[in-house]
Formats: sequence, structure tokens, C-alpha cells
Amino acid sequence: MADEKTFDLLKTLQGRAYPEDEVTVYLDGDGIYRLSQIREELTEHADPKKKAYKDLEAEAEKLAKSILETELTFKLRGVAPGVVSLLVEKYQKEEAFEALQDELLAARLVSVVDAKGAEDRRKFSVEDCKEIRHMLPQAAYVQISNKVTDLNMNAAIYDQTVDSGFLQKP
Repeated sequence: MADEKTFDLLKTLQGRAYPEDEVTVYLDGDGIYRLSQIREELTEHADPKKKAYKDLEAEAEKLAKSILETELTFKLRGVAPGVVSLLVEKYQKEEAFEALQDELLAARLVSVVDAKGAEDRRKFSVEDCKEIRHMLPQAAYVQISNKVTDLNMNAAIYDQTVDSGFLQKP
């Protein structure tokens, strides 16, 4: 037993490489709405040489810069399908869809980066994720929720693909 090798199984399992992805959202819902209106107006004013067109174009550019300053990038990582199954089972009986969403986000949210590059790497709690759901513009939260769902699917695909016969040794 001179060269006995050991490892920590729990650390190995915790460090599994599930799929990672990110989604960028913007907090300025009013600015986004106004920008979409301006873009519609620009299509109506088809002559880029007219003052009205140039004024709208300048306003759109200013608004776009302002919107970009409210950017948040949510970095997410998949978790084992068993975790998802346990959470779904936990909340399915109560029909507590929002609480399930909060738990799923808490399980996956790695960090959030703002427009200036500052990063919040805390371990987000279920309560944190509930506040995120309540405070984000609805369209932004839907984007995050959709990405969480995508990661659920990708984690399941990962587990199905990397089964015991994935890399058979000769």
C-alpha cells in the first residue's frame, strides 16, 4: 500500500462541469419602450436627410447609451437533474410555481455582472432570488427564467450523453 491514491468523492461530485451560460438584461424598461417607439418613427420618416429624422436618430443613440448603462449579466450554471426533480416534487403539490422558480434560480445563479464590470458573487439565497423576481422588469426576468429552463434541458442532455458507456476504455 505504498502508493495508495485517495480523493474526496463529495468534492469531485460538487465540482462536476455542468453547462454554463449567461443572459444579459437591461433595467431601463421605460427607455427600451421609448427606443422601440423611436425606431418605429424612424421607419415612418424614411428620409435620413430631414431634420426630424436626424433628431430622432440622435435621441435613439442617446437612449441606447443610457439603456446600456443599466446592463446586468446573469451567469448561470446547470445542476444535476436530480436536484431539479426534488425541487419540482417539493413545490408541485403546493402549485407554488414562483417559489419553484426562486429555488431553481438560487441553485443556478453563479454571479451577476453590472455594466461597469463589477461582479456580485455571493451565494444567492432563495429569498434573494425572490427579490430579484419582484424587482426586475418582467421581460428581463422572463429572459433569465428561460435561460434557467434551457440549462435544465442541457444538464439532462449532459447526463444522458455522458453515461457509463460514453468513453469506453479499450
